[in-house]
Amino acid sequence: MNQQALSFLRGWNLVNRRGGAPSVQAVVVLLGFCALAHFMAQLKMHLAHMFALMDDRTMHEMSIIHFIHTHPWVAVFYGGILLTSIIWLESRSGPQWTVWLTFGLFAVPCLVYAWACLHISNKILTVPS
Repeated sequence: MNQQALSFLRGWNLVNRRGGAPSVQAVVVLLGFCALAHFMAQLKMHLAHMFALMDDRTMHEMSIIHFIHTHPWVAVFYGGILLTSIIWLESRSGPQWTVWLTFGLFAVPCLVYAWACLHISNKILTVPS
């Protein structure tokens, strides 16, 4: 094996030494869940003219989802910062609670966005007459 591959394997073993894989896997699952919720909300937003109830909350959530859809670099940048901070904390041999606290603090906006997406994707449609 070449030196770069050995260096990567040593680094991965360092991250994985104290349970780093579960925190990295949690980041991947969280970001995947948010992406799925975003996709489902986008599908339902195409039918917005058929929503049974169009209140201010719905309009606000649809504008946020539309903003993220037209500016995907925001989500990519946020996910990159989240993943980088988790891997950096895992590789520094700090206490495990700091890793999970960082994950929790970074997860709050992502979960709020997923909640908004799920609210839009579960809207009741009216039957066109």
